[in-house]
Amino acid sequence: MFPQLHVSDFPALCRAADQASAQSQRLYLWLVRLSLGLLVIGAALGFFAQSIPDHKHGLSVTIAIVFAVSIIANLFLQLLAPDSAWFAGRSIAESVKTLTWRYMLCAEPYHAELTSKDADDRFLNDLAIMHLTTPTNHRAGQGGG
Repeated sequence: MFPQLHVSDFPALCRAADQASAQSQRLYLWLVRLSLGLLVIGAALGFFAQSIPDHKHGLSVTIAIVFAVSIIANLFLQLLAPDSAWFAGRSIAESVKTLTWRYMLCAEPYHAELTSKDADDRFLNDLAIMHLTTPTNHRAGQGGG
C-alpha cells in the first residue's frame, strides 16, 4: 500500500502553484459572478422601469451604472486573465506532483540505477527547469491573479 501524501509532503513549488491557482480561481469566479449578477440586476431594473414611470430617470441612471460596473468587471477579467493563471497554476502543481511520484518510486527518469545523490540532483534540476520555463506572469506566487 502506498503512503498517504498530503499537500505539505510535496515540494514548495507544488504548494505555491496550488495556492496561486486557488487564488486565481477565486478571483475569476468572483468577477464572473459579479458581472453576470449585475447584468441580471440591470435587466430586471429595465423591466421594472416600464411599470414605474415616476422614477424612470432615476432608474435609467441606476441601470446605466449597473451596466457600466459590469463592463468594468469584464475588463478586469480580460486584463488580469485570472483563468489563465488558474490553469497555469494547476498545470504546474500537477506536473510537480507527477515528478514527485516518479522520484519517490524511482521511476523514469529517476530510475534505481542512479545513486541517491544523482536522483536528488536530477529531481531538483527538473523542478528548477519547470519553474524557470513557466511564463513570468504565471509563476506560482508571482501575480498573474
